[in-house]
Amino acid sequence: MLPLSLTTRLALIGATGAILVSLGGVAWWSYSSVRSERDQLLVEKGQLTEQAKGLTKERDAAVTNAREWALAFNNQQATLDRLSRVNEQSAQERKKLDETFAQHDLGTLAARKPGLVAPRLNRGTDDALRVLRDSSRVGQPASAPEGRPTP
Repeated sequence: MLPLSLTTRLALIGATGAILVSLGGVAWWSYSSVRSERDQLLVEKGQLTEQAKGLTKERDAAVTNAREWALAFNNQQATLDRLSRVNEQSAQERKKLDETFAQHDLGTLAARKPGLVAPRLNRGTDDALRVLRDSSRVGQPASAPEGRPTP
C-alpha cells in the first residue's frame, strides 16, 4: 500500500467524518419522522376508539329500540286478536238476536207480558254494554255478566 500524505489522510478523515455526520443526520431525520408518524397514528387511534365507542352506544340503543318496538308490536297484535274475537262474538250475538227478532213481535209481547220482556231486555242491554266496555279495555281481562261465570 502506498503511504498517504498527512493532508490526504486528513482529507479522508474529514470526508469520513462528514459522511458519518450526514448518515447520523439522515438517521435522526428518519427517526424523528417515524416518531412523528407514530404519534399521529396514536392520536388517530384514540379518535377512532372514541368513534367506535359512540357507534357501539348507537347500535345498542338501536337494538333496544328494536326490542321495544317488537314488544309493542306483540302487545298490539294480542290486543287486535282479542278485539277480533270480541267482534266475532258480537257478530254471532247479533245474528242470534236478528233471528230471534225476526221470529217474534216484541212490541206485542211486551204489551201483553211486560214482566217477561223487560228483565230480558235489561239483561241484554247490560250484556251489550259489558261487551262494549270489555272491548275498549287494553290488556285487562274481560268481566263476566252478573251471576254468570267468566268465559
